Amino acid sequence: MKKSVKFSILFIITLLFTGCSISNQKQSKKITKEFTKKQMNQNQNSNEAISQYNTSFLKKDYLKISKKDLKSLNSEKLVDFKNVDLSDLNLKQQYSLLTKAEFDLKTKWPETLPDNFIPGKIIKMNNNPGLGINGLHDMGINGKGIGIAIIDEPLLTTHNEIKGQLKYYKEILPISGDEKHTASEHGTAVSSITVGKSVGVAPGANLYFIAVDTISNTGNEVKKDHTYEAEAINQIIAINKNLKEKIRVISISDGWIKGEKAYDKMNTAVKAAQKEGIFVISSSLVDYSGYFFDGLGKIPMGDPDVLDSYTASLQYHEYYLKENNIKAFFEKRVLENFKIKRKINQILYVPMDSRTVASPTSNDNYSYLPRGGWSFCSPYIAGVYALCCQVMPNITPEIFYNKALETGSKLYVTDNNTVYTLEKVINPTKLIEVLKNIKSNKK
Repeated sequence: MKKSVKFSILFIITLLFTGCSISNQKQSKKITKEFTKKQMNQNQNSNEAISQYNTSFLKKDYLKISKKDLKSLNSEKLVDFKNVDLSDLNLKQQYSLLTKAEFDLKTKWPETLPDNFIPGKIIKMNNNPGLGINGLHDMGINGKGIGIAIIDEPLLTTHNEIKGQLKYYKEILPISGDEKHTASEHGTAVSSITVGKSVGVAPGANLYFIAVDTISNTGNEVKKDHTYEAEAINQIIAINKNLKEKIRVISISDGWIKGEKAYDKMNTAVKAAQKEGIFVISSSLVDYSGYFFDGLGKIPMGDPDVLDSYTASLQYHEYYLKENNIKAFFEKRVLENFKIKRKINQILYVPMDSRTVASPTSNDNYSYLPRGGWSFCSPYIAGVYALCCQVMPNITPEIFYNKALETGSKLYVTDNNTVYTLEKVINPTKLIEVLKNIKSNKK
């Protein structure tokens, strides 16, 4: 995704353990807009009230790339070809460049492309959540009756992928002028991963979304401020008390680090949610629960349901190939970035890279993103947890994580004749099967 200037300032500090995007709203006054309780109760199964709070499309200028631009683009870690005209280029020998390219349905491609890079096929096949999730949907296991809350940047509330599942939307944001906020790539993407009707893990779940900002400007200094995130968690707890179909999980594609503003408030809010039976999944999960996850990379045209299509993520690939002890590597990273000492006994791996997600530029546009970052892990795990709640209503985060690790798979990655083992990779089908058996044995 295209990053803001503020993101560039905080990128080195936050990327490894927080998420993959930070909003660039200007700090001025705080506004709050939401449904009233009456509206929310009346619209549990409809979207009539949400139309009053529609966010606007993210406007993206249409660009044309020339031949002279290719050299500089090849040096980039990611390239943004969304809404870009590439028709004058010969990309036949540019497979390496294309594997790190973000693109969407509005990208205009040349006739000359590598044989193993077919954009339309890549977008279509990667709208599959992966690892057998669609098979569970075919069995009716889709998160129906389960509430999922997401705290992130503004969502495109009218996107066809999401609008049917969206039951509640609220913004707690600093604004300048117009109170109608533009939808973000980040909030729209993570929501589609969780509940999207075609790309989501739990398309039958109810979505409750609160948009927040985590940036604090003091003069020329830009810092993280989690005040609004903590407020959002507390408001979700309050909302949940009036719901028949309860919110069971909150997904936050962000992390909070000791020393950042509202760090203690976040941990207090998380504990309050846990007491209410709500599982809070975030990039800081290891801090307050001890559970640790990481994301997987994937071959762009690899079948998302086939384990061998996955590999080490783009984010950490170079580290995996240098480290003999991956767990020790992450323990060091947690200490350096979270300022906490945690023993990492097991890692739960989930799909992260090479994802097709909803785009905020129109109600029917989709983007393919080769690199997801940890921001795409939390919504995936939240979706799987919703599926588990459907088949085992009394499940707890402890049962979920332990059984997810017990039923997880081993992934063998070969690089330069060296084989690396990534374990445990989540296996949703086996996990659901085990939970069903536990439930049956208790009857």
